[in-house]
Amino acid sequence: MTASPISEIKLSIEESFDLTSALAKVRSAHAPAFSPNGNQVAFISNLTGLSQIWVVSLNGGMPHMVTALDEPITGFRWSPNGRKIAFELSPGGSSRTQLFTINIDGTNLRRLTHNADATHQLGIWHPTGQKLSFSSNHETPAHLHTYWLDVQSSAYERIATNKGVGHLTDLDVDQNLALLYRMDDRTDSNIYVLDLDKNTERSLTPHLLPSKYQRAQFGQDSVYCISDEGREFPAFARLELDSAKLTFVAERENVTLVEFVLSPDRNAAFLLWQSAEGMALCQWTEASQNSRTLRAFPPQTEISELTISPDGKQLAFSSSHPKAPKEIFLLDVTTDDLRQLTFSPHAGVRFDDLVVPQEIFFPADDGLALQGWLYLPADFAQPGAVVVSFHGGPEAREGTSFNPLYQALLAQGLAVFAPNVRGSAGFGKSYEHADNGWLREYALVDVAACADFLVLEGIADPQRIGVMGVSYGGYLTLVSLTRFADFFAAGVVCAGFSDFETFFANTEGWIAEISKTIYGDLMQETPFLRRISPIHKLNALRAPLLIFHGANDTNVHISEAEQVAMGLEEQGKTSSYYLAGGEGHDFQRLRTRVAQNHAMLNFFAEHLLGK
Repeated sequence: MTASPISEIKLSIEESFDLTSALAKVRSAHAPAFSPNGNQVAFISNLTGLSQIWVVSLNGGMPHMVTALDEPITGFRWSPNGRKIAFELSPGGSSRTQLFTINIDGTNLRRLTHNADATHQLGIWHPTGQKLSFSSNHETPAHLHTYWLDVQSSAYERIATNKGVGHLTDLDVDQNLALLYRMDDRTDSNIYVLDLDKNTERSLTPHLLPSKYQRAQFGQDSVYCISDEGREFPAFARLELDSAKLTFVAERENVTLVEFVLSPDRNAAFLLWQSAEGMALCQWTEASQNSRTLRAFPPQTEISELTISPDGKQLAFSSSHPKAPKEIFLLDVTTDDLRQLTFSPHAGVRFDDLVVPQEIFFPADDGLALQGWLYLPADFAQPGAVVVSFHGGPEAREGTSFNPLYQALLAQGLAVFAPNVRGSAGFGKSYEHADNGWLREYALVDVAACADFLVLEGIADPQRIGVMGVSYGGYLTLVSLTRFADFFAAGVVCAGFSDFETFFANTEGWIAEISKTIYGDLMQETPFLRRISPIHKLNALRAPLLIFHGANDTNVHISEAEQVAMGLEEQGKTSSYYLAGGEGHDFQRLRTRVAQNHAMLNFFAEHLLGK
């Protein structure tokens, strides 16, 4: 038996031009990368309605389109001579990405990988331009091994065998050494140095679990990385190549180092920090290790994807805010001058009219301080209708980037509360790991704490609280509607899983392999995982439910949605199930997002506002 999903949501002409559509159609730009000669910046934009590669001159002018394909692009790399770009394409939105190269003028498109049932994640170019690294599970589904790929012959050469996931992060051509990031488990990662002549590897990061080492780059005589070894918050660290001695060279109390880039001469680093006060970009040098703040960004501004020009004079990054989508900015590191490089269209949307959230701290049932973002519509009459939005991960973080769905809900008079329950990143290692394995029971109770807070503070009408979430957030939504059915009046699940047993059985093998600590090992903890799986509690679900799932989702298989829809149907309960063709785990196509946002808005307006 299979559930009968809705395959298309048709909008009226009026809906196609209303504010909800206009918000969903706001374009953006991200993932900047300087050309090797430093004269251009390539980036990814959804200007056409689908993420493609564009290039713009640093002197300004109209960007030109490099790729004009019918599938979304998820990443890219300039070739060393600047004549080509290697990129990662997501067929049908699937995580089983494929690799291609294309000339910078959009000609000579070549496919490099051909196994449609495997994932191929783009790595780095070799300086000769004759090969590039990638990671793939085409040999063993549960393991993303690391390879060289000859761009002319498409021949593969395995250079690292990984238990979970592994990627090359940097090369030392003079010594023919490479740095390998290896993650055997989502709670822990390591850095290895590979001797490519001898075909040997050596760990630079022996440590007690759990700790993370990330973004490793060769310095002049050492390796720099981000690490949370022996500490709550990640900081800037140096590893000695010979002894593997770890030294933290730049750190801040209760502040997370998110990203860094090294200067071309490897004598300086530019560090991107995130704290409760906002994000800051600082310069650190070997000669004077007291960091200089180049730019403290306004509160609730989200900065990411930091990169540096070949001459070391400019930084590029993407920036977003509740009132502005992601755009590319340039920062002159000498003068501190900041200028916007991309200007995406936003027809029908006045950014000044949008809502900025308040940061909220509230107690969990066991007294742990939880954090969230509260968006209130103009003239909101408290207590009113509120939608609680859970992020995915679970080790992700709800930030304050532009969110067209939130703004559409707010424009209809619905408040939005977006919490970071335990297990979220950005609040220290202990907080992030506070939901691992058996501790997940506490995270599930945090769901009720969110509703309790909204009611006790007089923000929400207890009869008009909705809930929604994507991926792991979709799982929490089902938990909300089954374990805490009295708290929630309506729910929307997007790409959410409903049963840990079927999730592990049907997800990508490599995702299952690295998720055993964070979720629990199915071979050893089956009774516990069954107990916390909402599929076994559908009899308790009373609220209206709307389900969205991508037909090509291989992270969370469509069976997770189907079994919920079928289970409710068998119990005589109704739900609406929308299966999005041409989409994977994250909906990429503009028409899908427009239709989804309209459906969700109408659903919550009906069940929380009575419209």
